[in-house]
Amino acid sequence: MDIKLQSQSNGIAAIVASDTETTVINAIYMSLAVPQGGWWFDPNFGSKLCTLRRAKATQATANMVKTYVQSALQWLVDSGKLSEVDVTVEIAAKSDTQPKGRINYIVVATQPDGNKLEYSNFVEVA
Repeated sequence: MDIKLQSQSNGIAAIVASDTETTVINAIYMSLAVPQGGWWFDPNFGSKLCTLRRAKATQATANMVKTYVQSALQWLVDSGKLSEVDVTVEIAAKSDTQPKGRINYIVVATQPDGNKLEYSNFVEVA
C-alpha cells in the first residue's frame, strides 16, 4: 500500500494507492538507502553500501557493490514481490566536475507478471 500526496485547489490530499510499480521502486530505494542494521524493526534490513565510502574505485569494489545490492534486494525475491533482480555496475571516470570516484549501479527488477522496472543510482567512493 502506498500513500500518494496530490495537490488540489483546496490543499493536499492523501490518497491510498496500490500502484505496484511505485511500491517496488520505493522498496528498492529503501532497501539500498538504509544502512544494514539501521532499522529497529528488522536489523537485517538495508544494505552495506555505506561501508564503501572510503573504498577505492576498483573492480573489486565494483564487485562488492553488486554483491551488496543483490543481498539487500533478495528479500523482494524471497517474498514474491519480484521474480528476479539483475544488477550491473560500472566504474565512472573521475573528471573536473566529479573529482570523487563513483560506482554506478543499475537494478533491473522483474515482477512476477514479467514487467521490468529499472532503478539506477551510484555509490561515491574515494
